[in-house]
Amino acid sequence: MSLSSGAGAVTNDRNASGGKFLMIWAKGTATSTVTLPSSATKLTIGARGDQYLGAPEMRVSIDGTMVLDTTVPQTSWTSYSATVSLSAGPHQLAIAFVNDLAKSGVGDRNLLVDYAEFAVTGQGQTTPSPTATPSPTATATPSPTATPSPTTTPTATPSPTATPGSLPTMATLPPGSALPSDATCAARVTRSSWEPRPQNYTANHTTGTTIAKIDGATAAGNSLLAPRIDGNFTGTTDELIQWAACKWGFNTDIVRAVAVQESSWKQSTVGDNGQSFGLLQIKSTVHTGTYPTSQNSTAFNLDYALAWRRACFEGYFNWVPASAKGDEWGCVGLWFSGSWNSSGAQNYIGLIKQHLADKPWLSPNF
Repeated sequence: MSLSSGAGAVTNDRNASGGKFLMIWAKGTATSTVTLPSSATKLTIGARGDQYLGAPEMRVSIDGTMVLDTTVPQTSWTSYSATVSLSAGPHQLAIAFVNDLAKSGVGDRNLLVDYAEFAVTGQGQTTPSPTATPSPTATATPSPTATPSPTTTPTATPSPTATPGSLPTMATLPPGSALPSDATCAARVTRSSWEPRPQNYTANHTTGTTIAKIDGATAAGNSLLAPRIDGNFTGTTDELIQWAACKWGFNTDIVRAVAVQESSWKQSTVGDNGQSFGLLQIKSTVHTGTYPTSQNSTAFNLDYALAWRRACFEGYFNWVPASAKGDEWGCVGLWFSGSWNSSGAQNYIGLIKQHLADKPWLSPNF
């Protein structure tokens, strides 16, 4: 594959399929022309990411049409696949790194690409050969891979819209406060055409369902809070965040920041080896009954995850210290670690606070 000078380089790695990979360290696109001997039905990309304040985002296009748009949260080589329908003959493959971020002496987000291979009819795998110019170029060797995770099936989605100068924010309501209703919060949402994640469109316009309980909450907490969960709202990604934050009485920007860390605002994100789903990464093996709605409906994903946080914030978790009541940051860290005030929780809280300070969702490159 080829990449403009200064945007990346070929690097050695004995764990890569061909002993080398292409590191893309600046916003840019690697391209290659591949000639298919027969029709192809699947494209698989081998990639991993250098993580910094969120995962790198990879967008893959064939002949100018995007077929895969996914975050790359894994730090070891992982396969990402898309269903395609391509005829025999030459095709232009492009792999773009779209959300570069770096801070000197602190961290650097990069996209690392091992290989790209097509499943072609009657031929097994075909891997595009590197082009001669421009440099650097990367030679990729095909290697059989296990069933990939995550997998994104291409859908027709609207185009991203311009970044707003600011977004509406509400403050956290203290424990014991009367929480606004679905309808009240729907009326409070500031509607806008801005959508940094147009690929969320289908999930953003799929309403949720009711659920019997919030994992870990006491009977009293469940009786008060669980019946409020319904995922009954549609809109853009940020409109959904506004609605859910309002409904559960939490600071809107903290919810935005958590969504950056968990999924980079991509509802299609699948984590924890196929166990966690959606914008706020609800773990299906812990939160019984949430899957597949947690993956299919952005509104439900936000609704349930923030109901869980409110149960913690109100003191309805009897398995954490009583001091957890009213400790919003402690409850944010608990969502990640499952252990109150652990080192993992504190590290996670630090990442969220950094996102909150940086507000990357206001960046044109978000």
